[in-house]
Amino acid sequence: MCSSDLAGNVDSCMAHLNVVDNLPPVAICRNDTIYIDENGHASVTTAQLNKASWDNCAIDTMYLSRYDFDCADVGVNKVTLTVIDKYNLRDSCVALVTVLDTIGPYVTCRDSVVIQLDENAQYTIQVNELFESSYDVCGIDTLFVEPRELDCDHIGKTVIKLWAVDVHGDSAYCESLVTIHGNIAPTVVDDSARTAQNIPVLIDIVSNDFDE
Repeated sequence: MCSSDLAGNVDSCMAHLNVVDNLPPVAICRNDTIYIDENGHASVTTAQLNKASWDNCAIDTMYLSRYDFDCADVGVNKVTLTVIDKYNLRDSCVALVTVLDTIGPYVTCRDSVVIQLDENAQYTIQVNELFESSYDVCGIDTLFVEPRELDCDHIGKTVIKLWAVDVHGDSAYCESLVTIHGNIAPTVVDDSARTAQNIPVLIDIVSNDFDE
């Protein structure tokens, strides 16, 4: 720095300027959706949640409050993104991370099942009669069969489904071929009719027979 007077005398000195960055970065988040994988895990990166964070000089580091998720996190989760510039000034924002489980359960049925209707010509089939195995990465919530109530209309071979529903509502089914027998023999009543000698008569031999 130099200075002079009216007579033309000049003198100078040196000044030291300390330039300081006191403006923190600006953290800008975006929400994201991630999916549980076949091992029950999901993860997110800073790139997924950083929308357009910036700094007047330069960003040095970005990190998240959490990166990993599992079945217990299905739903909406708050994740903090922290942005730090090269002078250790920082800002943060909060992103909403939605974790979804869309993988259906695995269920297998017994190959063949044989049942017999009861004395009322009915049968309620149970899950354990068809069930062979099941698995879901987040857990099975419900098993049920369809149809469950059987009657004479089902006598013969009927395909019955065993449904598995996991804890997040995903479902799958297997099928079992069920052979259904009736349990009561039909009732046969003797038939008779009167006619004159050598005159034929028509007798409906099944009209008074019945089966439950």
